[in-house]
Amino acid sequence: MNKENFLAALRKLRENSKKRKFDQTVDIIINLKDVDKKNSFDTYLTLPHSIGKTVKICALVDSEYEKQAKSLADKVITKEMLGKLEAKEISKLASEYDIFIAQSSLMGQTATVFGKILGSLGKMPNPKTGGVLMPGVEMKDSVDKFRKNMRVRNRNETIIKVSFGKESFDDNMLAENANAVYENILNVLPNGEGSIKNIIIKFTMSKPVKIGKGGGEDAERKQG
Repeated sequence: MNKENFLAALRKLRENSKKRKFDQTVDIIINLKDVDKKNSFDTYLTLPHSIGKTVKICALVDSEYEKQAKSLADKVITKEMLGKLEAKEISKLASEYDIFIAQSSLMGQTATVFGKILGSLGKMPNPKTGGVLMPGVEMKDSVDKFRKNMRVRNRNETIIKVSFGKESFDDNMLAENANAVYENILNVLPNGEGSIKNIIIKFTMSKPVKIGKGGGEDAERKQG
């Protein structure tokens, strides 16, 4: 699989898709095989071209990081505020912000207050992805990572869906983004290409187009 495969699929997608009144999102959908649903993965990747999506970050910190957080995050919740949040406020924050970063010393309290709702949404601060700030660590490094990178996860499913651009983007840019997603996902799959059943791309409201060989009909039944 390479950039040329994606370019060919994009041409076919445009030929077979109706024009809509809005700028549709372009998705790559990878159906997996021989992968245990329990072996989920959560990783970040950098795309060659921006997809124009702004990530909103909420920081949960005490005095050590408060000044940094106010200059870097979209929302700051201090230790004092954390204990006073009501259920409606917690739900609103969980839906409004994409990423939650917490100071390590506040993780216990964060889990108590936000754990149930953030856990179900896959937004709980994760030390593996840089979401938990250890003492002495520069917050800017974590924030920059989340701002520049795209999160990819399968959340206990045998399908991966990633948006990699808009219909209005140049095909060359889209193909490079799609190929970057594919190459990065290969690195986290247990058997590399052997873990992939089929790959398709589609616009928000289009029929899917198969890329490469095998399994296209099954993928189209799932997504059509």
